[in-house]
Amino acid sequence: MFKEYDNSMRIVVLATAGHLQASIILKRLLCERNDIVALIETGTPFSDIKKTFLVGGVNYFFYKAIEFGFFKIGMLLHAIFGKKNWQFSNIHNIAKEKGIKAIKADNINSEKSLKKIRELKPDLIVSAYFGQILKEEIISSAKNCINIHPSPLPKYRGISPYFWAISNNEKEAGITVHFLEKKVDAGGIILQKIVKIEPKETVHGLFNRLSNEGAGILLKAIAQIEKGKVVTKKQNKTNASYFSSPTKKAVKKLYSNGRKLIAIKEIFKIVW
Repeated sequence: MFKEYDNSMRIVVLATAGHLQASIILKRLLCERNDIVALIETGTPFSDIKKTFLVGGVNYFFYKAIEFGFFKIGMLLHAIFGKKNWQFSNIHNIAKEKGIKAIKADNINSEKSLKKIRELKPDLIVSAYFGQILKEEIISSAKNCINIHPSPLPKYRGISPYFWAISNNEKEAGITVHFLEKKVDAGGIILQKIVKIEPKETVHGLFNRLSNEGAGILLKAIAQIEKGKVVTKKQNKTNASYFSSPTKKAVKKLYSNGRKLIAIKEIFKIVW
């Protein structure tokens, strides 16, 4: 349930460390909001290497490895040459410049993490492609807790919905900002944007585009919460669907549809 604010907010942001698309959202969030008190990161998008390989297969494994590896190379080049307009900026540098605490948490639901969050006294917790499911104690540690999910909820709850949208040959995808509750991706919708999937769009390209669109609606959602002008839309359970990690079969289907995980030109754009 939405709770109003009496004064200016204290925002804590949760994200996955080294997540390329999360950096798109975080860059705008950290640059355009002056009330973020901490950035808490956990793991990496490539943490479970064995599962990525065994479930997704060789092609999906290399796609994730390329994204993660070239993002790291890009950050190094960014640090050396100081390319200010690089879309995947080093979020830690921005946080440091703005005096935002950067905290590492291996398990967000641990007593240690919960203690740290409570000490920060957040009014709002924002989850941006965070790799762990939040328990009730974390969700209730702030007045409000919201999440950004790259799908047109209630459709495509779960993992990598942008991949499944392309693999399933959908015509549209979406990005949603919603309140968090105990059930995964099931909270009330604050804002949502539907986009058309382009004929030759890759999984990587769609995720990037959704993240750019998502940064804008996330900022609007936070502003609505701050002003107490939130109107939520309850998710229709009958339209809900859930997908887990991409599988070898789904990757094969994606290729049979004439699609790609990532294009060569997109790899170079990650770096520069």
